[in-house]
Amino acid sequence: MENGKSMKKLGKNVFIIALGNIGSKFLVFLLVPFYTYYLTPKEYGLADLIVMSVMVLLPILTLSIGDGLFRFNLDNQNRHKTFSSAIGVWLSAMLLVLVGFILISVIFGISVLAILVVLLIAFQSLYIILQQQIRSMNYLKLYATSGLTLTLVLLFSNIVCLKYFDLGVNGFLFSQVLAFFVGTLLILAFGRVVRLFSFREMSGKLLKKMLHYSIPLIPNSLLWWLLQVADRYIITFFLGVGTAGLYTAAAKIPSILSLIHNVFFQAWSLTALEEKKEDQNSFFAQVFSVYSLLFFVATAILLCIIQPLVTLLFAPAYHSVWVFIPFLLLGVCFSSFSSFIEVSYMIAKKTRQLLLTSFIGSVLTMLITIGLVPVFGVLAASIATFVGFFVTWLVRAIQMKQLRYMQNKGRFFSTVILLLLECIYMSFSSNVNFLIVISMSVLALLLQAQTVKESVKVVRIMLKQRKAKKA
Repeated sequence: MENGKSMKKLGKNVFIIALGNIGSKFLVFLLVPFYTYYLTPKEYGLADLIVMSVMVLLPILTLSIGDGLFRFNLDNQNRHKTFSSAIGVWLSAMLLVLVGFILISVIFGISVLAILVVLLIAFQSLYIILQQQIRSMNYLKLYATSGLTLTLVLLFSNIVCLKYFDLGVNGFLFSQVLAFFVGTLLILAFGRVVRLFSFREMSGKLLKKMLHYSIPLIPNSLLWWLLQVADRYIITFFLGVGTAGLYTAAAKIPSILSLIHNVFFQAWSLTALEEKKEDQNSFFAQVFSVYSLLFFVATAILLCIIQPLVTLLFAPAYHSVWVFIPFLLLGVCFSSFSSFIEVSYMIAKKTRQLLLTSFIGSVLTMLITIGLVPVFGVLAASIATFVGFFVTWLVRAIQMKQLRYMQNKGRFFSTVILLLLECIYMSFSSNVNFLIVISMSVLALLLQAQTVKESVKVVRIMLKQRKAKKA
């Protein structure tokens, strides 16, 4: 009964967040063919490297205080104190950025690119903190709306900057800055967060506790970044920024799977942290069964349509990238499975153990990428991404005893093996027969048929409980 209530709450949270995220992520996906048309592979690779580098800097500069803010708000701490303390960290970080910008400008001169990077750091970091605040306050509609609004601004600004003014990389970055600025204004206007801030409410004692939780997440974020995007820097070093641009384009197709993860994880982490159930293991196993099913179905379908999808969406200069995508799809699957288990560490506040698992996966990915990319090219980076995320998931599953409680282990690993064989065939065969690909995908879906039945059964129970409650 308790699991049913929790699943119902999770379903509600997923639905609300999905309304905003599906629209926003779909619009971002639509930008991919736009970028490949108006940016050369070299420009696209450079723009992506800058954005990714900013993402690396943010947790370092802000000490991952947004994560601490979210976690401590859910512990019913004084929100005035938690929010004010978090903003204090942000203000200190921005002062440091400003000093760094002035020093660099004195030495190298002021450039438009440098100004845009500073503004992006400022608005993106503040937006992340504000989003964590309203998510912890259960303002999920505003949380989703702000994300959708940000993406709409990003879309229209890119059209103007790249299509009509031909601003290239600067136009790409300006659109990012404008989008995060508008998203931040929206939360400030409707999130009731301004009234929470006061310099007098800043608490050194509370901040110390928050940082004790969040600081270990900094190396975890960096290592997670290594798992996700360090391969692009390695490709740039060995094969050039143009090749990195091709790889960046290839990585956009698996972002369809990231949509499932982003929607689900935001709702899942909120529900799991709020519930803190006694029978947590069975609840986690039940949710993971449905979660993995969604990824297996989506992956099996995408593998069948990769080549025509790339031809349809990308400019001709990018058509060859489809062979890199199969292993990237599996990589996103296990990246998402790893993040699912991450919630268990958050509940137990075991951020140091979480760091160890990310370290293992990152080092393995880096070693494979550095060792094989110079010899086998971009495909080696795709394979390294999958291996790194798979090992990270496996270590976390063992460490947090998730494998012990996993439902239908045989079915799960059989599906993984079949999809892996399908990826190997697609990436290494000189003449891919898509009838074979479709057959393997269908077989993978058949393996998950029983899981579908079990998931439908859970949904029916939830609907019956809802009807009984109304009656």
